Amino acid sequence: MTKRKAADDIQEQLAEEDHIPEELIEETLLTLPIKSLNRFRCVSKQFDAIISSHRFGHKHYETAEGNTIDLSQRKIFVMNSMSELNTGAFSEESGFSLDKFQLINPDFALASSGTKTCISSRGIICFSINHVLGGPDIYLWNPLNPNNTQRIRYCLKEDCIYYPMGFGYDSSTDDHKIVLPLEPRNEEPGDLIRFQVFSIKNPYRKEIKAKTKCGPFSFPYLRSGVYIMGGIHWLGFCGKKRMIVRLRVGDNRLFLMQPPPHDRKQAKTMEMGVVGDCLSVCIGEEGKGVTIWCLTNSLKTWIKFAFIPCSIIQDSICCMIPIFALETGEALMLCPVNNELSIYNLKLNKRTSVLPASQVPIAVTVHVEGLLSYL
Repeated sequence: MTKRKAADDIQEQLAEEDHIPEELIEETLLTLPIKSLNRFRCVSKQFDAIISSHRFGHKHYETAEGNTIDLSQRKIFVMNSMSELNTGAFSEESGFSLDKFQLINPDFALASSGTKTCISSRGIICFSINHVLGGPDIYLWNPLNPNNTQRIRYCLKEDCIYYPMGFGYDSSTDDHKIVLPLEPRNEEPGDLIRFQVFSIKNPYRKEIKAKTKCGPFSFPYLRSGVYIMGGIHWLGFCGKKRMIVRLRVGDNRLFLMQPPPHDRKQAKTMEMGVVGDCLSVCIGEEGKGVTIWCLTNSLKTWIKFAFIPCSIIQDSICCMIPIFALETGEALMLCPVNNELSIYNLKLNKRTSVLPASQVPIAVTVHVEGLLSYL
């Protein structure tokens, strides 16, 4: 159902009947984008009550997130090397569109020095700026209300080193959680993994520790945590082995997971991202290409999703981070070596588009617009 047809249906129903079942109104409103919903709030008190309800906001977000055909409510946010934030839309004709980026200026300082990340979850974008000394500056931002930004205040442990954060939604408490990996600055690395966890509604931090059984866990990749499948994931080393640590956001439990099967000598690079609704890992073999693996819902089995040969990537190191994939076979990929954001057609095995070199992306996230906002 197109957005215009959905709007016309509502108008016809209003003209023909004095009373429309609320279930039917809600079902129709769920198909509309947020801009149309804001206009329909003025139709009647009943419409306003439905659209303003927290339950409808969650349901509308889940409908948009699960829609792989109409991508009008998804945006690509790219932070470049000049600390400028750009946004691009998905094209209904060609899938991804990297040439329609518009510079936007959130109401906070992105120009500070340090490692920068941006992560989208449940309608909110979380930015962090990790400094060499001390913990990160963390900001929450809703693009639908761009002039209102919330800075997260938290108690910093001065004797610890902080690594790039994770950000995810906890459905059990209807709250967003911010998770910071850390390690003591002046202690020998032990067999413990440490995280600080705090939420938007409850800013008091909670420290979580778990033993690894395979040696100290390190975070050499300096990548933000990947939120998918009910957990936040970091790729790192446990001793000399690559491992994935997963924090389940519902109960803050930590798990160690094996990465996809690989030859430790041949696998020169390993990066983690998202393909569809699955956790994905890209393993690069120098001179050969990149194999994209996806984790099944059981969280135990990896399935080979695609292979991109080195000749298509045009980078001998073959290091890629999966950002987003469409059912058409197109995938948005970021190369962290040369900071190049490209679109690959995995069915035809060719690169179809590249973000202009002037952008130099250092952080990328795909955002689904949502009515929900804590800001």
